[in-house]
Amino acid sequence: MNRIRRDETRADKHRTTNLSTETKRDLKLWLKFINYAKEGISINSIIFRVPTSMSISDACKTGMGGYNPITGKMWRYKFTTEQQQAFTLNAKEFLAAAISQQLALQDDKSPFPCHLNIGDSRVAESWLYKSNHDPESSPVQNKIARQMATILIKMKASNYSQHLKGDKNKIADSLSRDTHLTDEQLFKLWQTTSPPLLPENPQILPLSNYFMDRLASTIDAQDKGVTLDTHSKYARSWRIWNKFLKKIPTNDKYLDGFTQNERNTILCVFMDTVKNGKFNKQSKSVRGTTEQKDANNVAKIIETSGRPDPRLTESGKQSLQYKRQTSNYKSRDGASKHQKALPPEVYRWWIRQATHNREKARANLLAGALFFGMRSCEYSKTPKSETQKTLPIRPCDIVFRIGNEVIDHNDNRITIADSVEITFVLQKNGEVEDQILQFHTNDIELCPVKHWSYNIQRLCSYPNYNPTWPVYYYFDVNTNKTSHISSHEIIIDIRASVNAIGEKIIGFTSKDVGTHSNCAAFAMMHYLAGTPVFTLMLLGRWMSDAFLRYIEKQVKEFSIGASDRMLTCNTFYNLPLLDFEQLVKHYWPLEEPPFQPLPMKHRTPFLAGLLVFDLQIDDVVNVPYFAV
Repeated sequence: MNRIRRDETRADKHRTTNLSTETKRDLKLWLKFINYAKEGISINSIIFRVPTSMSISDACKTGMGGYNPITGKMWRYKFTTEQQQAFTLNAKEFLAAAISQQLALQDDKSPFPCHLNIGDSRVAESWLYKSNHDPESSPVQNKIARQMATILIKMKASNYSQHLKGDKNKIADSLSRDTHLTDEQLFKLWQTTSPPLLPENPQILPLSNYFMDRLASTIDAQDKGVTLDTHSKYARSWRIWNKFLKKIPTNDKYLDGFTQNERNTILCVFMDTVKNGKFNKQSKSVRGTTEQKDANNVAKIIETSGRPDPRLTESGKQSLQYKRQTSNYKSRDGASKHQKALPPEVYRWWIRQATHNREKARANLLAGALFFGMRSCEYSKTPKSETQKTLPIRPCDIVFRIGNEVIDHNDNRITIADSVEITFVLQKNGEVEDQILQFHTNDIELCPVKHWSYNIQRLCSYPNYNPTWPVYYYFDVNTNKTSHISSHEIIIDIRASVNAIGEKIIGFTSKDVGTHSNCAAFAMMHYLAGTPVFTLMLLGRWMSDAFLRYIEKQVKEFSIGASDRMLTCNTFYNLPLLDFEQLVKHYWPLEEPPFQPLPMKHRTPFLAGLLVFDLQIDDVVNVPYFAV
């Protein structure tokens, strides 16, 4: 339900959301649940019963195995190098239990099977009962749980789990570890050692690689869904965490030997150590949210391994200690300094001053990006372009139209087109194929159609033109060399324009601006123009209220008319809650009322016209109607 609830919350907030493939699979599973309940669930699947089938399983770093002590059927599997790295130990235990259950149920001829899962991992046992993992950080556990639920519904079966001490689980342990031995050697070893719970006629069956390969591909897809930059940030935080643990000292990287309250305390101490600069070269206190990001990264790594999140309490809420500490850091550091929004005059100045071909290219990219609220990596080369998730805009993503007719990029009419549409193939927020359309303006200098048509004409004029080039691709006709227009060049242009116009006119200097100023300008211009908030979010491709930080309250025009609007109503009347006893005396002056007044806390107010009546809920039937 985690994925479904998240999408429901996102849809309530943004009015629309895209369902991922995994969410659709969850919904299909719930349809199976509903149909199963509609057909009727047998009482045999609800009450406690004697198991009709049984399985014992175990897993280690290199392999896993399990067997049915009733039939004697066994299985074992040796992990590949990829699978060893893909699955945590608890996930391997969970997977072993799922496979053992599926194989045992295949031999169970009961109309309503009752299966008993036995293992030496308490974590895996709890997951057999309830699996509510985060769908993003624990995709394997979700996939296994979905598979198990599908099988249980299909076979109308119920499932129980029981813990077995490790020293009693010799057979399953040997199946998972002794993968270097042949089946015959393994049987002879058991005959010699006589381990407990050894079936009479053991036989080892081959296991299909299909399910294992599918799970490994899940992890691979998850890793590809996270950028290299994100991986490097996690690795950096984990290195700092390991240095911190040596100073405590402890080697328990995942805090398995501590209680949840102790985990909270250790993480808070780690965060404070990072905040005070104990792990940076200058040994100076860091500002911003660096310490919180490191703590969050460490917590996510621990959670991904199948362990409790050290930021949370045992009830699943954020630790009060963690919350207060981060709040204290925020108040200590003071307000965050945001890059200023650029007024249209800054763009006009640079367009007028651009004389060389490369300057004109940068001016058209910057001005064109303004109308779509583009991030710098979408229209310029950034230092981390290769490791970022967001893809740059390409000529093939840009479409010009006159009316409903699509204009070819080689057609000179693209400069007078009615509209330009850009498809944002992949964004940081996970949205794909997001199409935004902007229309031609009547402004001589600033027009989205003109700027993007100039960009397309520039790219089409280059030799060996390729529509999949990024829009910041540049060919120098004088040197016959290609290069990329960088975000650093864009910053220089912005700051040069700000310095030329002057602080007296726009109210800030070049030190206050950067590449984020383009998004800020987009948000601020729309706000001052009276664009509705939901339209602004859709055009700017914001999934939350994060765009609000781009709207500068310090802008003089921000509060125009606000003071006058405050004085629109010279007075306003507050509806009083009339005294119940006085109301009764007014309507029943000569006789006893048909009911007794309730204490104030039990009264329910009913609004009728401008009067508020306190009536008893239980005696509403006996109360006459009031005409107002």
